[in-house]
Amino acid sequence: MLDHSAGLDIIESCVTCKLRSGRLFCNLPEDIVQAFESLRTTVVYPRGSILFVEGQSPRGVYLICTGRAKLSTSAADGKTLIVQIAEAGEVLGASAAICGGPHEVTATLEACGDQEKLEEALKGWLKSTIAQIEQERAERLPA
Repeated sequence: MLDHSAGLDIIESCVTCKLRSGRLFCNLPEDIVQAFESLRTTVVYPRGSILFVEGQSPRGVYLICTGRAKLSTSAADGKTLIVQIAEAGEVLGASAAICGGPHEVTATLEACGDQEKLEEALKGWLKSTIAQIEQERAERLPA
């Protein structure tokens, strides 16, 4: 559902999101999206907000629902290098959260939007979901 009360499109549920079919992460099987739904918290950040900083320990994983984020890193000469612009439907911070290492980039919101912040419980859920998907793919392959 989209909430227009503050002039922002806030996606309240991944299950009923109208934008879901066009996004890679969001277009997962229904049972996986249902499980994901219980782990998320919708947070609206203004433009310029920093989700995480290069070298910082992970505090969660972020799914960009609306808006976009700039991923950048610091060069040896002190300049900031833009590595990627993450669009709606992209997941940020998953590798650091799963591996337990620091973030390799800084994520700064370039457009106001809402993100799903996924707490510690996501690590186990992601690992088991990836294992389930890999097992299903292996079962579909001819012997």
